Amino acid sequence: MSQSNQPVALIAQGRTAEVYDWDAGHILKLYHAWCPPDWAEHEARVARAVVGAGISVPAVGEVVELGGRRGIIYERVIGVSMLDDMRRCPWRLLSYARTLADLQAQFHQLSVPGLRSYRSSLERSIRRAPHLSAALREQALILLETLP
Repeated sequence: MSQSNQPVALIAQGRTAEVYDWDAGHILKLYHAWCPPDWAEHEARVARAVVGAGISVPAVGEVVELGGRRGIIYERVIGVSMLDDMRRCPWRLLSYARTLADLQAQFHQLSVPGLRSYRSSLERSIRRAPHLSAALREQALILLETLP
């Protein structure tokens, strides 16, 4: 992890992070201060495994720290986002849905050392869901066991 230069301009923001222009070939995903510090390292490790598996996604660079917040440098991809294109051309929705489903299926075929399986992550989330009754929790766990 390194300390690095400052982000240039805010591109987007979400629940857990903001995305900034970094340089001509890169962007910075900078986690909010409330996010645990290990989230950036975990995401970078998973992203490297995805890239290493040959899935067509932006290359991941180093993990950086700015103002006590951790972030990840990613390769900048120039183009129109799927969301923007769907807004302009809604008839492409099914094509994009297939593309995203295929990409998700490729992700689930990956094995990343030290990373829990999706099934075990779901099981853990169900067991810890505070608003589920015991009966509903048990029903969800039974259904989870029937999934491929």
